[in-house]
Amino acid sequence: MHAHPSSRSAGRPPVRSMALTWASAVVPGLAHWVAGRRRSAVVIFSLALALLIGIVVLALTTSRTELLRMAVRPGWLTIVIVVALAVALQLATYLGPVAAVVKVVELDAREWLLVAGCAAIPAVAGQLGKLLGARAGLTTP
Repeated sequence: MHAHPSSRSAGRPPVRSMALTWASAVVPGLAHWVAGRRRSAVVIFSLALALLIGIVVLALTTSRTELLRMAVRPGWLTIVIVVALAVALQLATYLGPVAAVVKVVELDAREWLLVAGCAAIPAVAGQLGKLLGARAGLTTP
């Protein structure tokens, strides 16, 4: 990967920046909070918490069979895809000029393959879900 010329990100050592990135995966909005963007942090954390609560309530009030049926139902998958795209577009417009905030670097072929592999994960997961649902007799292949 290409390193930032100063080996620092927003004035922080790279290790601290990576730690904030990893911690934000567990506590969404944490990096925003540390960066002083308190309102954004509260909104991000609140949305993540609401989503988590919704998933827990759904899991506790729905049978395993019905959860599997919902996971492979095309209508539900379409809703998930549409919502994910809407959130991605909103974030892309909300972040504004990313180049002004983050040092943008060109990717080499190996890095593009990594990005493509990460992008393919949802498609592979969807196909696995479809196969597992078919094996459980919940859907047709």
